[in-house]
Amino acid sequence: MVNFIYNLIWFLISPLIPIWLNYRLYQGLENKNRLSERYGYSEITRPKGKLIWVHASSLGESVSASAISLGLREKGFKGTILVTTGTISSYELLKKNHNIIHQFHPYDKKSWVEKFLKHWKPNLAIMMESEIWPNFIFCCSNGNIPIIMASGQISQSSYLKWKRILGKNSKVIFNKFDLILSSDEDQKKKFESLGASKVIVGGSLKTSMPPSKLNPIIIKSIKNAASGRKIILLASSHPGEEKILLESIKILELKGIDSFLIIAPRKISRGRNIINNYRLNAKLFSKDGTPEKGDKIFVFDRFGEMASLYSISNIVFVAGSLFPLGGHNPSEPSHFRTNIIIGPHVSKCKETVREMMNNNAIIKLDLSNNYPQSIANVFYKLCTEKKFSQNLKNSSFKMSTNWGKRRIENAEKCLNLFKTG
Repeated sequence: MVNFIYNLIWFLISPLIPIWLNYRLYQGLENKNRLSERYGYSEITRPKGKLIWVHASSLGESVSASAISLGLREKGFKGTILVTTGTISSYELLKKNHNIIHQFHPYDKKSWVEKFLKHWKPNLAIMMESEIWPNFIFCCSNGNIPIIMASGQISQSSYLKWKRILGKNSKVIFNKFDLILSSDEDQKKKFESLGASKVIVGGSLKTSMPPSKLNPIIIKSIKNAASGRKIILLASSHPGEEKILLESIKILELKGIDSFLIIAPRKISRGRNIINNYRLNAKLFSKDGTPEKGDKIFVFDRFGEMASLYSISNIVFVAGSLFPLGGHNPSEPSHFRTNIIIGPHVSKCKETVREMMNNNAIIKLDLSNNYPQSIANVFYKLCTEKKFSQNLKNSSFKMSTNWGKRRIENAEKCLNLFKTG
């Protein structure tokens, strides 16, 4: 009955899909040359041999898809990996990965999904995080295609909707998964409550990607300019956060600590405005190149180089967290044995922050009426208490090592099912 009602809904709304796609096209959210993929078509010939299909709709899920794809390769899978996504941004993230084939996923009408599966004939399907598409699941099950959910998580609101709408009938969908690798123990309980029969904790994969490549020229020039001073990085800052950190640095100087501050705004187009608005005597990378000895502040406005900045920083303040913006993911700097601090607003990365806090790998600020003073106090402690600083660095680096192992372990579990299936 669940399947019948769901397919009836798709039968009724499918005539509206072309209108919806044209609207998304107008908004710049679709690729005009690849709209047919939304109906299950593909212009790419299926390669011979084994094929694993990884589905990740959003940009965040695509990060996890990249991680599991890398893990599959690291565990020796030599066949084809097909990754489907639903956004232009996710495609931009994945297109540089030459170890996969990318296609935009079809909408979940049964005939479109069947067309997609008939073309690609996957030997294993892996749904990332919260991708619960009933016809994807039913059609894979009917076609004897093993189906896994990796990094599985379901929001509280979505969980309650499934319980309210389907009740005990949710088992019809969730029991079709051959394996669910949940992101944590709480998520495991949710999936089991919805009727999934085989759930084990696999952990989140968003944190398990290795760091990006480093730029030795940038690293050397900043080290030379810092001349032994403590390098403090404000990573991915938003308007208002620069002012707070600049005030913290002034307080730190009054305490006798000489530092070199790097400001890396989230929107690189803001770089010049930051210098002008705060009347900074600072170089802007896009205009002035790398800093020189004697400089105290450097505004870095270039994409793709954060790993290089993390690698030379003594302290990294992960921004987007001093105001209710959700915070940015603090996992990448953990690869580089640096001290990591984040503000109180971490709704977009709360699981990662909680895991790091439980392992003493990050400092999370409390809500404060005086952030400059609070931050300066933390900076001072990290600069003067070597043992405290080193323990924090070691703990964060250990976290990154464990996250990397998680990628391998999840891939191994997927391949074990692939082999037995």
